[in-house]
Amino acid sequence: MSAPISNVRPESDSVRVNIVDYVQHDRVNSALALETARYCLLDKFRANLTRRFADKQRNAIVDVSLDPARLEATPANEHVDLYVI
Repeated sequence: MSAPISNVRPESDSVRVNIVDYVQHDRVNSALALETARYCLLDKFRANLTRRFADKQRNAIVDVSLDPARLEATPANEHVDLYVI
């Protein structure tokens, strides 16, 4: 029989604590940094969609997701339907 698995979370290491502190408390004041971060997130979003969806379906998801007015106007069930393979 194996040893029981502990559900006690170990203490966080200092690197993780520093990252969390940075994310929670620091502000980015550079327009270039914010724009770069936005493009990085968009590239990651598209790359993840590319692994799962065909071009036509991926483009439909990205088009709706990047247009706030269109996204808000799209009923939830239609938006979810975009992700159905």
